[in-house]
Amino acid sequence: MLISCLWGLVGGRAALGQEGRGTSPFEEGLQAYQDGRYEAAVPHLETALAADSLRPRVYAMLALSLSRTGRLGEAEAVLASGRQVVGGQPLLQMTRAELLRRKGHLAEALSVYQDLEKRQAQSRVSSGPMGPAFLSERIGRVHRELGVEAHAAGDTARAQSHLRRALRKAPSPGTYGDLGVLYLEQGRAHKALEMADSGLAEAPDTSEAAGRLLRLKASSLRRLGKTDPLADTYERLAALRPRDVEIQIGYGQALIRDGRQQAGIDHLRSLLGRFPSERRPYEALISLYDRYQNSERALQVLRQMRTRFPEDPEIVRRIADRLGALGRLGDAKATYDTLQTQTGNVAAAARARAEIYEAEGRYGRAAEEYRRALQEGPAQEPLFRDLGRAIEKDGRWLAALDIYERWVGQSREPGPHVHRGRAFQHLGRPDSARLAYERALGREASHPLPAARLATLLWQEGRPDAAFDRAVEAIRLGLSGKPPRQMPAGRVDTSAFDGEGVPSARQRRRQRASRWWRQSVDEAFAHLTRRYPRDRVDPALTKLQDAFPGAARLHLLLSRYYEDAGRSRAARRAASRAVELEPGVPETHRARARASVALGDTAAAISAYRRAFALDRTDRESVSALIDLREGQGRLETLIRRWRRRYGTRPSQPLREALIEALHKAGRYGEAQKIAQAAAADSTAAKP
Repeated sequence: MLISCLWGLVGGRAALGQEGRGTSPFEEGLQAYQDGRYEAAVPHLETALAADSLRPRVYAMLALSLSRTGRLGEAEAVLASGRQVVGGQPLLQMTRAELLRRKGHLAEALSVYQDLEKRQAQSRVSSGPMGPAFLSERIGRVHRELGVEAHAAGDTARAQSHLRRALRKAPSPGTYGDLGVLYLEQGRAHKALEMADSGLAEAPDTSEAAGRLLRLKASSLRRLGKTDPLADTYERLAALRPRDVEIQIGYGQALIRDGRQQAGIDHLRSLLGRFPSERRPYEALISLYDRYQNSERALQVLRQMRTRFPEDPEIVRRIADRLGALGRLGDAKATYDTLQTQTGNVAAAARARAEIYEAEGRYGRAAEEYRRALQEGPAQEPLFRDLGRAIEKDGRWLAALDIYERWVGQSREPGPHVHRGRAFQHLGRPDSARLAYERALGREASHPLPAARLATLLWQEGRPDAAFDRAVEAIRLGLSGKPPRQMPAGRVDTSAFDGEGVPSARQRRRQRASRWWRQSVDEAFAHLTRRYPRDRVDPALTKLQDAFPGAARLHLLLSRYYEDAGRSRAARRAASRAVELEPGVPETHRARARASVALGDTAAAISAYRRAFALDRTDRESVSALIDLREGQGRLETLIRRWRRRYGTRPSQPLREALIEALHKAGRYGEAQKIAQAAAADSTAAKP
């Protein structure tokens, strides 16, 4: 842009070449710069400057060329010399601002540009290379860069201010995207969606900016729980990025969330052939079938995956796990034998057999196999955890404690100390339990679980005041911190389905850690609200609200607390705030619905339950509540007709189950049976 400015000021190539028909040193230097030959440009421009030291454009071009070669000090010296010779010419000032930008001195660059803008406003220049449009674009660009810089530093207020100014000065798709991401991080999905749409209106359909904005739009729509436009957005994104497997998976999942199950499944299946070396499409289908409790179809996909990746023993283990979960224990054990033969990995096979025995309730045999796995393979932390858990279930807490003591020597995580603490509690050793939880906090001071457990322990010891403080601390830790890499216990939830691609093993561990994190907060909150009088609890909750106004989890817990206390209006206010913060979470809508029922506001309750069901088609609470509420209104038949129409155009298992329940409620058992029989007779291919 600055080169265009220089070019315009000198009247193009004809003006430059009056001497020697376009072969002046300045023109040669300018041409070299434009060609990207910055080193070659420097001597030409130095020659031009030696011939005529009164032309500002020569100083400007030489400074820019030097800066491109990394010689910023020399570039600044050239500009300083130019200012001494020809004064503070606007072109030199503009070049100085550009150098400041390249050095990262954005605030100084902005000041220079703004000063130029004031000078320009006082002049008669209204267009051309030095006109308002050029300066506005430069100022907007620097504001954007300052905004991005502030965002990276965590200063969201300053980032927002600069990005808004950038939009006022020089709106661009990139700036809309930057501000949209900021809004999304703040939980303002509506504003993020607005930014995405504004940016898309200006961005070329096939540009990189369009792809980024479509991703922003998809994320915003997911937060808002809007399924129809989400599928359309992913369709555009998938067309724009046909080789991006995550986007293609997201498109399939968006179709399914929109109720177009078969189309979504067909798309996901097509990815198996389009991306033959990718495992993620297989994982997407497995996650989908898991979500809808269709283990047989998940097993089929796993077997396809094994055919495609025959050397991976983990797939064999997962097949065996599925067989065990389906009760086909003989097949499962045979598959584990295959695993041991294929890999020679006695430890892996032993662990797999242990999981089968544990599922059967044969905890002693499970513990034996876990021990064998530890003996035959590396001492992995999950094995200590699983062995200890099996021994606990067998009622042998002292033996479990011995395993956790061994685990402590293998780990730097808080997990083994938390397990030790629980074992000590069961063994009637509160002092040792307290020490274990305190050591867990020493390993991960920001984790709420040890603090929550300490609260319970202190209460049992007859120290309610100390327990109260610990519970409040646990809630604060849970609301202010971030989940660590992993926390103790809990199996990987392979049914994760977030409409944004398939979680990796690391992501699944994070999901598990996050669940434990939330559960810890819930545990501490329950301790606080169930064991202490209202006049003590309410002030503490008010302080937490003041400290964490944007914590949706807190407002959801508050809604439950008020609901249990019969404070329905407060419950609805808290639930409504949770909905504002996380509109794409079904639980928040259910909380608002329950409070509305208690207040006798049937219309609001129906609206909230409908939203929850739209977000989660497996939500049985919302289905049953909608049926009961519509029956109470005398409008159950209307509900049945609506669900029938929807099922006829977009059939799905959850909607079929809802329709059957409604028909049973209405006493129309024959119709319900016909729908069930028709579904059973149909191919399971259409059944997610």
